Amino acid sequence: MVNDQYVQTGTVPTWAEIGTEVGVSRATVARHIAALKKSGDYPDV
Repeated sequence: MVNDQYVQTGTVPTWAEIGTEVGVSRATVARHIAALKKSGDYPDV
């Protein structure tokens, strides 16, 4: 979802949209995104 949207539009979905898509809370998304950013695997937009 995130990668597809980023490639197609240059934007990433909101944390709420990601959470809804995968069935987790916004806080869980925030923790995972922080880890992905730290590892360089999430676009810094």
